[in-house]
Amino acid sequence: CGWCVRLHKEVLGEKAFQNFAAENLILFEADFPRGKKLAKETVKQNEELAAKYGVQGFPTVYLLDAEGKTLGQTGYRPGGAKEYVKHLEDLLEAAGVKAKESSAAKSPTPYEKMKAEKAAAAKAAAEKAAPEVPQK
Repeated sequence: CGWCVRLHKEVLGEKAFQNFAAENLILFEADFPRGKKLAKETVKQNEELAAKYGVQGFPTVYLLDAEGKTLGQTGYRPGGAKEYVKHLEDLLEAAGVKAKESSAAKSPTPYEKMKAEKAAAAKAAAEKAAPEVPQK
């Protein structure tokens, strides 16, 4: 479906979502294609999942705990991966679950980058200017 394609392109395929998912989620995708023939077992599994969780439209995204209890439900939302991650964090928090902050997701600010570059340059200059000490 068109909204499913947009969700994959704008969110699921993006680094911000992938970093969040790596730290906080176990992903499972059930595909319900309209024009593609599926194995009978897959069709049966999909029908059971749709009935169990009350899937009404696509894409439907569920946040479940380890026992399969629904913590939150959503679908496609505009705004890109970072906004979607924030939305998922809000859903998890509302369910009493605190998401981990991904160290890979947090990138340094321009100020932090500049400060690190200046420190590296100062260290290199100090090492270059220091007199060589003869080794015995």
